[in-house]
Amino acid sequence: MTSNVEATQLTFFTMLSKLKDNDILSLITYSSMDETIYDSLVLNKQRDVDKIIKRFLKINIYGCTNGSAGMETAYSIAKSNFLMTGVNRVVLITDGDLNFGLTEKNQLEEFISKKKETGVFLSVIGTGLSNFKDDKLETLSKNGNGNYFVVNDIEDVQENIYNNNELAIKYDPQ
Repeated sequence: MTSNVEATQLTFFTMLSKLKDNDILSLITYSSMDETIYDSLVLNKQRDVDKIIKRFLKINIYGCTNGSAGMETAYSIAKSNFLMTGVNRVVLITDGDLNFGLTEKNQLEEFISKKKETGVFLSVIGTGLSNFKDDKLETLSKNGNGNYFVVNDIEDVQENIYNNNELAIKYDPQ
């Protein structure tokens, strides 16, 4: 079993490895406040991967968990980069303990139901076993045109992220 931090790192690095040159990457963290680490970075893997990994490893986790603020920022950036023939997806990696901002399941359901009208998909990846709020994460994925995975160790990352093509579903406006 790995810690939440290790599971999150494994998940992010695995997802980063699946991206291709010219994919657009944005990275938003959320604690008491949300912070945009990368906004619409057009990826050049040879140039950017080391820099992204180093910056990701410097992220500090602190304060409350305001997931709704982070998702609001993520959807705003995704909408501004929307590709009619590409993958438009927000990926939320969390233990689900959203304890600041919108916190109740009905609030989260209403919030994410409005966001799915943008055509942006939501993938929710739950990490960790302690203080894990599975019901909130299922509500978000079910109502956000998305899917839901749980990762607690490297085997889960291998099975659910690395070998899974559901994270690359293309948006079809028909």
